[in-house]
Amino acid sequence: MDNIYNEKPATPRAESGVATPELPELDSKDLMDLDIDDEPTTQEKNSQLQYDAMNTSPQETDDAQQQNDKFYDHVDTFKPNLSFNNLDKSLSYHTDITYDTSRRLSASQETKFLAYCEEQLMKIQRKYVQSRGLNPENGYTGIVPLLKDLKRIIDFVWYSIDNNCKNTEDLLSLDSTSNSSGDDNYNNELIVGKAQNMGQCNILLKIADDLIDYVGKFPITDDDIDSIKYIFMIFFIMDKVLSFTIMNESRTTHDNNICSGAFMNTTELIRCTSICERSRVQLFQFFQDCKIHGYHYELSKIYEETLDKS
Repeated sequence: MDNIYNEKPATPRAESGVATPELPELDSKDLMDLDIDDEPTTQEKNSQLQYDAMNTSPQETDDAQQQNDKFYDHVDTFKPNLSFNNLDKSLSYHTDITYDTSRRLSASQETKFLAYCEEQLMKIQRKYVQSRGLNPENGYTGIVPLLKDLKRIIDFVWYSIDNNCKNTEDLLSLDSTSNSSGDDNYNNELIVGKAQNMGQCNILLKIADDLIDYVGKFPITDDDIDSIKYIFMIFFIMDKVLSFTIMNESRTTHDNNICSGAFMNTTELIRCTSICERSRVQLFQFFQDCKIHGYHYELSKIYEETLDKS
């Protein structure tokens, strides 16, 4: 009796005891309502295209092309449209260059450095405010003069890091795909790692934060090539210097050749990422608002290197 109660009943088959429903067959009328057509062959598609082309007037063809041009961008707009031909491709950066770090600035000299940078940025800001209506004759007449003033500060700040680079425009000739930690021509990690940290990253981040706001307040036209070129040049320079101040994850501050240097700290890196992402979105929107087309490639490169390392 115990064996009878301990035995588990066998699981019945799914169809056991369940009546199988009989499905009615579809008649010819129901099949017609389904509107099932055979997929046309490639030959049939080509014949239809040829027929449409032969029976389409030139005016209709032009109208269709204009309609496509209105809603779709041409493939050439996704290719580089700007080149900085005045760049010196033969930079004097070699692996045998030595960076003398024995002479360090004193605390008072560091204070003077920061005070000078802040003073110059305040002058730009005051002149920008005057151009917005308070005193237009003493303000900026366009975006290019403002960007040139900003570039002077960028050059000065970067020179405090790399005393072999007096013009940051030269950095644009460096290959973006090169290995920053072991490039034969420019070892930025060695340069930044041996530099004296005087708050350069904080100044560069302030410039990057103000830059996108300044640009958005000076509308430009599609014919103003000089302004467009200078805008992209400044953003590409900022991308270079910011990416150079981000330490590669594979390197550590305990490297024999690299000290803490002028690299970004964690707080500055988080702030940098936020500024770069905001700048990419706002610059794209700025070009749309100004109805400027054909610079998709350049817009896609805004802060690309910096965001890749952050």
